[in-house]
Amino acid sequence: MNLNKHKEFFNPEELEEEIHIIGCGAVGSTIAENLARLGVKRLYIYDFDRVTEHNITNQMFLNKHIGLPKIDALTEILLSINPEIQVIAIPEGWQE
Repeated sequence: MNLNKHKEFFNPEELEEEIHIIGCGAVGSTIAENLARLGVKRLYIYDFDRVTEHNITNQMFLNKHIGLPKIDALTEILLSINPEIQVIAIPEGWQE
C-alpha cells in the first residue's frame, strides 16, 4: 500500500500499541476499515455475532456475507483493502 498521503500525520511503522476493536457492527467495522486503510499492521477484533440480512443496510457487509461470523466477513474485507494486515479474530467476544 502506498501510505505517502498520510504518513506525515500517522505512520503505522511507529505504532507500538495494540489495537482492539470490541464489536464488529456498524461502528466497529468502520473503524477497522479505516485502520486498515491507514496501514495498521495488526488488529484484534472481537465479536460473537453473525451477519444477518438487516446488517447489510447499515454495516459494511455484503449479501455474500450473510450467515458468516462477523469476524470472518470483516477479516475478508480488511484483507481485500490491506493484504499485509494481520487480523486476530476472537469469536467469543470480549472476555475479561
